[in-house]
Amino acid sequence: MNLPNRISVFRILLVPVYILLYFHYMKNYSGVINIYYYLVVGVLALAALSDALDGFIARVFNQKTTLGSVLDPLADKMLLTSCFIMLAVFDKISFKIMFVVVARDILLSMGWAVRYIFSSQVTVKPVIAGKVSTFLQLCTVFLVLVNYNARLTRPVTYSMVFFTVLSGIIYIYQGSKSLNNE
Repeated sequence: MNLPNRISVFRILLVPVYILLYFHYMKNYSGVINIYYYLVVGVLALAALSDALDGFIARVFNQKTTLGSVLDPLADKMLLTSCFIMLAVFDKISFKIMFVVVARDILLSMGWAVRYIFSSQVTVKPVIAGKVSTFLQLCTVFLVLVNYNARLTRPVTYSMVFFTVLSGIIYIYQGSKSLNNE
C-alpha cells in the first residue's frame, strides 16, 4: 500500500470523526459557535487537503494503482455523502439537494459492484465533470458550514447539482458502454 492509498484510507477514517463532531456541534449549538464547529471545519479542511495531496503524489511520483483508483473515489463518496446527509438532517440544506448527491453516489457504487461481478475489475476513470462535481460539493459544504451569504452559496449549490447530475450521467453511460463491450 503506497502513500496515496494510505492517505485515502486516512480520509475514509475521517468520515466517522466528521459525523460525530458535526452531531456534537449541532447538539450543543445554542446560537453561538462552539469548539465543535471549529473541529468540524478543521476535519473537513483536512479531508479536502488530503484528497488533493493523494492525487498530487500519485500523479507526480507515478504511484497510481488499481486500489487507489477505487479508494480515492470511495473516500470522496463516503465523506461527501456523510456531509450532505448531516446537513440535511439538521436543516442546513434541503433534502432534495442531499438526495441528488446521495442518489448519484449510490447509483455509481451499484454500477461499480455490477461491473466487478461481471468483469472482476473496477477501474474508475475520472472525468472532468466528476472532478468539478466533487470540488463544488466540497465548496457547497464549506459555504453552508460557514453560513456564507446566499448570493454566493446559491449559485455554487446550483452548479454543484448540475455537475453532480451531469457526471452521474457520464459515468453511467461509460459504465454501460464498457459492460456492453465485454
